[in-house]
Amino acid sequence: MKTLLFLTLLTSSVVVAQSSDTLDGYSSKVSGEEITYFSPYHRFAKTALLTRCNGNSPISWNAAAPAKKRKTITYEFLIGHSTGTSSGVRHFDVTLNGVPVFTITTYPRVAETPDMSFEGVSKKVKIDFAYLEHDVNGDEFGKLYVTIPAKWLKENQAFEIAGRNQESRDWFMIFQFQKGFKVEAEPTQLVTRMEDKRQLNVYLDQPYSVNKKLTIHSSQFDTTLIVKPGYNKLSLPVYPPAFIGSDALTFTLESGEKFSKDVVLEPIKSYRFCIVHHSHNDIGYSHLQTEVAKIQTENIRAAMRWIETSKSKLTDHLLQMPIWHIESLWAVENFMNGATEAEINQFVNYVKSGRIVLSANYANVLTGLSNSEELNWMVEYAKRLKKEYGVEIHNAMITDIPGVSWSALNAYVRNDIPYLSLGPNYVASQADHGDRVGGIIREQGDHAFYWKPDLKSDKKLLVWTAGKGYSYFHNILDNVKEEGWEQRISDYCLELDSEKYPFEMVQLRYTKKADNGPVDTNLCTFIDQWNARYSSPKLELSSVNQLFSEFEKQYGSTLPVETGEMSPYWEDGAYSTAQEEIANRMVSLQTVALERAATEKGLHSNYEKDFQELHRNIILFHEHTWGSWCSISDPEIFFTTEQWRIKKSFLDSAQAQYARLAKALDIPFDFQAKKGKLPITDFTVNPQTGGLSSVIVDGKNIVGSSTGHSLFEPVYVLGTSSPTTSVPQGCIISNERDTKFAKMVEVHTTMGCMKDIAIFYFLDKTNNQLMVSYRIEKTIEKNKESMHIALPFNANTTDILYGSTETPISLKTSQLPGSNREFICTEERIRLQTDGPKITIESPMVNLFEVGGMVDEQQVNGAKVWKREMGSLNELYLYVFNNYWHTNYKAYQDGQIGFMMSVTFE
Repeated sequence: MKTLLFLTLLTSSVVVAQSSDTLDGYSSKVSGEEITYFSPYHRFAKTALLTRCNGNSPISWNAAAPAKKRKTITYEFLIGHSTGTSSGVRHFDVTLNGVPVFTITTYPRVAETPDMSFEGVSKKVKIDFAYLEHDVNGDEFGKLYVTIPAKWLKENQAFEIAGRNQESRDWFMIFQFQKGFKVEAEPTQLVTRMEDKRQLNVYLDQPYSVNKKLTIHSSQFDTTLIVKPGYNKLSLPVYPPAFIGSDALTFTLESGEKFSKDVVLEPIKSYRFCIVHHSHNDIGYSHLQTEVAKIQTENIRAAMRWIETSKSKLTDHLLQMPIWHIESLWAVENFMNGATEAEINQFVNYVKSGRIVLSANYANVLTGLSNSEELNWMVEYAKRLKKEYGVEIHNAMITDIPGVSWSALNAYVRNDIPYLSLGPNYVASQADHGDRVGGIIREQGDHAFYWKPDLKSDKKLLVWTAGKGYSYFHNILDNVKEEGWEQRISDYCLELDSEKYPFEMVQLRYTKKADNGPVDTNLCTFIDQWNARYSSPKLELSSVNQLFSEFEKQYGSTLPVETGEMSPYWEDGAYSTAQEEIANRMVSLQTVALERAATEKGLHSNYEKDFQELHRNIILFHEHTWGSWCSISDPEIFFTTEQWRIKKSFLDSAQAQYARLAKALDIPFDFQAKKGKLPITDFTVNPQTGGLSSVIVDGKNIVGSSTGHSLFEPVYVLGTSSPTTSVPQGCIISNERDTKFAKMVEVHTTMGCMKDIAIFYFLDKTNNQLMVSYRIEKTIEKNKESMHIALPFNANTTDILYGSTETPISLKTSQLPGSNREFICTEERIRLQTDGPKITIESPMVNLFEVGGMVDEQQVNGAKVWKREMGSLNELYLYVFNNYWHTNYKAYQDGQIGFMMSVTFE
């Protein structure tokens, strides 16, 4: 591909052959954003400087200085730019030592348009581009060659590229890469079938413009081969499988360069990687929700075509047969609603034959936000499929979400689901190997156990967490699939060995490309070719039902039994729109009460479909997908605002449906206030903070000072890297009334971005209950922020009971390894076990309680690192709202936020 100055057309088929006598265009960074990203030089160019078309993100760097005099100098850059993800024509201005040199124009990848063109300020500048590769998104990468007169150069050559302000996130990057003879060598855990040798992978940068001979010397082998210019990946079956220990390798290029490398070969253990193929359902994020519905419907049809086509290919050469998993029944419902009778019959037949495998979950729900009844609704559609089509569903798949509540585990047992496959978010480069996943992968990855509601129960659930989550194979292009899988499978074997993994079978989730990815219709052929090439490890296409059943028969007697929960991590993101989350929790509680009353009156069956639709909308608001991927960076574009509009419409519909049903059934809703056993005789408002400085219970002040705040005092935190903490400054106390039966006080204050915080205290002396309600008028704050309510008590808390109202669990004994140690999720209340009175806090609308202090969002290497140990149980806060995620339903929240709490003592 070649483009000279003032030409505007580039094709993707011509590669410019440049002399090796070019200079490195990148020598050292001056300024700009760094990013770790894909490149055609996979092992040797991992970081780049990135500019965007937003007018405020220039990048600058120094180039190499020429070692000898020349008339012209050609600089060589490894670059990338958005084209597959681009939404328009973009311009990037290039300067050299402060002088404009040329402008790069990039284009979205659509028919009849070029990928890139250049316009310069002088005919003395020549620009060539050599295309190398596209990434999984269709964005383009290659070599840029810029030839300029040598007299233009100075002692230091400073280049700068700046994207023009086109209100776009489209990008251009320069990799921090210098050419040269570079080698990486890694022994794999792969044993070739034909040679019966362990494979050595060699990655090499060959800097010359012609092929060169490469000689490799080792104590075990000697070989000579030809390596092409640029990046090379060599797979060499050279080591006997029994050889373990160290080996010294010497790599010699025919031009004389040498490189030495010592490698260590660990013992080989044969594993069976049982592949569970599915598409992860993010209902939003990467696509509008309406588009996701179409994508997942097409995935079902593609899987059916794949299965049908494979029937005619079943020969000795095709040993694997297609198996496709649908992780969310939301996708099935969408398909069924638009399918023909013939398609439905075919679909049901494939499900019954095991070629299509269904998960019992309607959607990937944040279980820590959901009450016990709501978790029953999650498997309601699965029961309908069984009733209508005789379809048995034996498993549930939870994908992406780290952690699962006790109530959710109990719901699966209660609904006779025997298997639970967990595939959490996985990002290898992050500290916890996932995005805000805490200890889940570290402690639960590749771990299996039986879960029971109590140790005496005869019901159980087999829980197994995939150690590489669901996204281990994301962003692998088809043309490098073999290399990508070889590397990941070999690395995984070594990791399993180091962790002393006790099983032969490995659960390996596979989603192609990215979230909402497609069916890999070449997977059966790929697996067969793998197994023909390698005797170890073995790949096989499996189903969750098949895999868990076989695993249980072989290892079930050795598995531990647990009764606790993997306390979840992601529920805090729902309070990025606290007003709406509070409303959804309210309508969920109202619906539970309405259904119970309707059942008692014998009216429920008349409105069964109405209740099902109401359940569906409540569940979909609690579905795990936040807003668009760019909700923080581009909060006002249609893609972001439309995702929030659709997400909020689930809540809007639920509220409207509830109102219609409540009116039709004529059943009022009322919270049942809990009565306290110990008398509360008085309270005192702190005039500085708006919280309570005293609450007199059974003659003693129960307010403590463990948090440094007064009871029910609001606390606001702004920022993450150097957060500032604010408390109310100056309060207006009014409407004070104190009678024999009740005491009331109204407080108004301001804090941070909240122009009015109204706090209403009401003491019901008859029922020994202290209630507090908040009405917050909030203005927009786009920086990272959070609000908390302090809950200090003058008693030593020894344990906290939380979770299900009917079956609370103990914080001290019920958190399984990997659980969230910073906040817990409860359905409606928590109960503090103290060395004084037992304290019950009712909080049905805001259900996250921070234990050991407020959540610390300061980042390490760009990511939050979660605490591994629980802090003091006496440092307790209610977690009201935040926008800490890098993607949220909205980038900010404003307007009115209202909620209430109550406290009783016994």
